[in-house]
Amino acid sequence: MKRNIFLFAALLSASLVSCEKRLDEVNPGGATADATWTTPQGFVTAVNGAYQEQRAWYGKEDGLLVSEGGTDLWFNANKANYANQLTRYEGLSGATPSSSLAVFRLFYRAVNLCNAGINRIENAGFTDAAEKNRRLGELRFLRGFYYWHLVEQWGGINLRTQETTTVELTATRSPVSAFYDLIIGDLKFAADNLPVSSFWGAEYSRASKKAALGFLARAYLSRAYYATGAERTEYFTLARNTANEVITRKAEIGVDLWASPAELWNPANNKNNKEALYIISNSTNTAIDYDGNANRLHAWYLTQYSNKPGLIQSIPYGFDGQRRLQPTRFLLDLFNDQIDARSLLSTS
Repeated sequence: MKRNIFLFAALLSASLVSCEKRLDEVNPGGATADATWTTPQGFVTAVNGAYQEQRAWYGKEDGLLVSEGGTDLWFNANKANYANQLTRYEGLSGATPSSSLAVFRLFYRAVNLCNAGINRIENAGFTDAAEKNRRLGELRFLRGFYYWHLVEQWGGINLRTQETTTVELTATRSPVSAFYDLIIGDLKFAADNLPVSSFWGAEYSRASKKAALGFLARAYLSRAYYATGAERTEYFTLARNTANEVITRKAEIGVDLWASPAELWNPANNKNNKEALYIISNSTNTAIDYDGNANRLHAWYLTQYSNKPGLIQSIPYGFDGQRRLQPTRFLLDLFNDQIDARSLLSTS
């Protein structure tokens, strides 16, 4: 027994000594932001990274539920095990974290990367001013993109224009008007400096002039609703004029309407659709997609069909176990099949 006690004491002593040793972390590649982003080639990695978090919203459940969940368009009846605060107005006491925090956190992370690139680009070694402004235009478009979503969902939260490099435990709210001053300024710069979409070639999902102009029109329109009187009229006018600019310059910037809904939704036109002002892309190779998944929006709108006689789950019909939202009668009544061109085409 005494021998066992001595052995235990020796092991305990050894473990205490080992815990006191310091862990020295080594970066084998030696790559850091300060080193990588000092050349135009390296700086592109910062720009590319800033696109990443868009896919946390578009094509994913969290973005869908934050944007349309809980409205009069949809209801969640029997598949309510996630985001109940948004779809059923349950759990609002704060005891259960809201699923909306996911995109909130990820979009702020994206904003921080945009700020890092915007504030470091002067030291990135660009010798071609047009190339530098294109990359800066991408970053400012993306910062405006992320901040528009943040302010429209959560109001006057914390507005930051500098990179956060240390832990900060407090945040100060900023007025909505300050957000829109920044968003509009970013999008105007992007519209002036981004190329037309054809410039990017195979990289069709990069920000382009038509994307910046279209989003600028939306930002003006959104800003108008926070104003009154003459100021509101001014923003409405700016929104109209910018939208008209997209229309009048459609041939130049590469945008137009298809002749029929069938052409719009033809899979052959999916990746580079001329009606799309901006494309958030996914790949058929899920290994390189965000979180290993591509667009999954179609999965959340299903009704349960597999319990009906003669029906079984299939890939074309979809997996109804993922259903989240069902259209309300109000949404269905918004459409008139007697005059809807899509219905007429499908029955002709």
